[in-house]
Amino acid sequence: MASPPPGRVTRNNGKDPRRPKELAEWARAEAGVGDPQFLLVDVAEYFGLAVVVRDELDKAGQLVPDGGCLHAVVRRANREYKRFTLAHEVGHFLLDRVEGIPLAEQTNSRPIEHYCNSFASNMLIPRGWLTKHTSSRAVSLDAAVSLAAAAGCSLAAVVMALNEACSWNATLIVWRLALNGSSTWMAPSCVKATRAAMFFDSSEETSTSLSQLASGCQSLELPVVINGVKLLSRCEALREGSTIMTLHRDLRHPGASKDQARSASADGDASLFRGAPQSRER
Repeated sequence: MASPPPGRVTRNNGKDPRRPKELAEWARAEAGVGDPQFLLVDVAEYFGLAVVVRDELDKAGQLVPDGGCLHAVVRRANREYKRFTLAHEVGHFLLDRVEGIPLAEQTNSRPIEHYCNSFASNMLIPRGWLTKHTSSRAVSLDAAVSLAAAAGCSLAAVVMALNEACSWNATLIVWRLALNGSSTWMAPSCVKATRAAMFFDSSEETSTSLSQLASGCQSLELPVVINGVKLLSRCEALREGSTIMTLHRDLRHPGASKDQARSASADGDASLFRGAPQSRER
């Protein structure tokens, strides 16, 4: 990948910044990358951003000045985690160098963090590519897993993109065993298909059903607790050790209308979309 000629990366003359999707599409076209499986380090370096991976870092990633240049310092983790983290930092960098929003103004800004999460999602999971590869597929966990592998992203990041771009209206719940050594399964994070407040919890029946699952992908009717109300939800489940991910279609909180349920959005923070950092590096 060739380096850009001098002056290629410039400020945007005070104009409002482009939307995350637009900036991601521009960056992909400018760097000459096509399908999702590209070397993100090459893209970062194309724009003049050096990349450093460290074993110990207080946060997932950050931009660090070094002799008049900026380095993207990323915590060592699995591939999906590092890719989303680096793409997020590239978003910060381009907001500064291309869109004219200084890094000092980006610090501790929740809207900027959401912007860079969306930029990372669009950078790694191009919506045109996603639409093309889902046009003939039914909504299923197997399809989402396949797309996540093809994009080199976490399952949560792909489900979020599918809800946004392909109207999947799917809710992904990540269940993990309680830390106290019991057989209780907790739901610490999720990607929702609705803007309505939905708080997921498990009942004794939930934990019993999840504990009986074998490894791999399977369908079941799962008892779940939403906003304190027990429901039986048809879903698909994927178990990987002490983590189970369940995909629910058209799941809405008690009392919500179908129109409210179709108001698609993503819930959760960037750590969910990055994937689990504890997995071994690949």
